[in-house]
Amino acid sequence: MWTLDTFSIEYNWKNALAKNPDAFKSILALFDEGVQTAIVLEACDKGTEYLSNNAPENVTVFRSYSDYRFFIRRKHGFELLILVSPRNYPEQEVPTLQFYPRSLHLGVGCQRQASTNIAKHLLGKLTAEGYCLDSLATIGTIEEKKDEPLMAELHKLCPRAKMCVHPAKELAKVNIPNPSEKVFETSGCYGIAESAALIENANSKIVIENKKCKIEVGGKIQHYTYALAQEYMKH
Repeated sequence: MWTLDTFSIEYNWKNALAKNPDAFKSILALFDEGVQTAIVLEACDKGTEYLSNNAPENVTVFRSYSDYRFFIRRKHGFELLILVSPRNYPEQEVPTLQFYPRSLHLGVGCQRQASTNIAKHLLGKLTAEGYCLDSLATIGTIEEKKDEPLMAELHKLCPRAKMCVHPAKELAKVNIPNPSEKVFETSGCYGIAESAALIENANSKIVIENKKCKIEVGGKIQHYTYALAQEYMKH
């Protein structure tokens, strides 16, 4: 039997009910009763690997939220849902416990001396897409941007995320969805944001392709790019 109350510490996951102990206790009681439980594993780490390979008889494992929704449209019967995902999903029909694994990798590119105001603008776009910032494992960029104030501000706002910088020659080896010869001519890699997002984990896939954004700061237009990759379990 799994011990749900140890997952946050053991696997370094954020418990969405950490500030609601009564609701968490209710979930634990249901699980201890052995009710039919669905678990969605949208990450790839030692925790999801263990849960996938050691599921109790009353637990059905799904590798994606869409698979779970497809299943329950055809067959009902779950009394509890456990989500291990960096995404926030709509309120469910059954009691739900969500853990946020550190499974997202953010790649960032920016102009020289870009404003720190970009940080909140960028992170706001991620939350608007449904992603939890507590799931950011890394924030990466090209080596030439390592001392940019923007990168320091992103790390300040997301202290759980590791700041990663990579030389252009390493980023150039990464196979990305939107390679650009023009970017290669100026930076030495084919796309800073997508490459920096994908280079951190071999099980990652791009979930937000390269976005070119701008924000007005002090009457001037500031430009930046970002991309997001997510770790997935192999099917």
